[in-house]
Formats: sequence, structure tokens, C-alpha cells
Amino acid sequence: MISDGAAALVVTSPDAAAAASRAIRLRARVQVNEHLPLSRRDPIVFAGAQLAWQRALAAAGLELFDLDLVETHDCFTIAELIEYEAMGLGAGGQGARVVHEGTAQRNG
Repeated sequence: MISDGAAALVVTSPDAAAAASRAIRLRARVQVNEHLPLSRRDPIVFAGAQLAWQRALAAAGLELFDLDLVETHDCFTIAELIEYEAMGLGAGGQGARVVHEGTAQRNG
């Protein structure tokens, strides 16, 4: 994406954590560098974010829809829609469809 940085947070109650059959563990760690956004061939494709998603999911042995929750952010609405495309929720140019079809909602 245009900005940098990342975080992961798992929130649960103390009772649920104590009842868990295993501790939470790190499944993947990925870092990708991308050229400055204005020098890209296609400025509305987040190739670096797409590669990071692909590598992280592969390293974790997961598919995107194995995840219960994803919180993504960028400074402009269009950037969040392009991030939906980069993570694989929609094809290029279809980020708004992800919202309209409810895929990006809690139970989507």
C-alpha cells in the first residue's frame, strides 16, 4: 500500500483464552518492498500488497477465507477498495462490488 507498517491483534476474554486448546502462535511474517506508487505501470494496482498477501497466506498454510477477521486501512476510500482487490476479495476494478455484495462485512 502507499503507507507502511503492520500490526496483528487477537482479542478474547480471559476465560476463552484459558479454555483454548493451544496458545496463539505466529503463522507467518512477510515483508515486501514496492516501487514508489507514482512510478508503477498501473497506479491503481497494489502489487506489493498483493504479493504480501499471497506470501503470508502461503507461509501460514491458509486461504484468505480461513481468516475470521481482517482489518485493513488506507488513507482514502479508493485505496481500501484496491486493497480488497489486492487481498483477493475481488478482481481488479471490482473492489466496490466487495462492499455492495457484503463480502467485507462481519459475516461476509
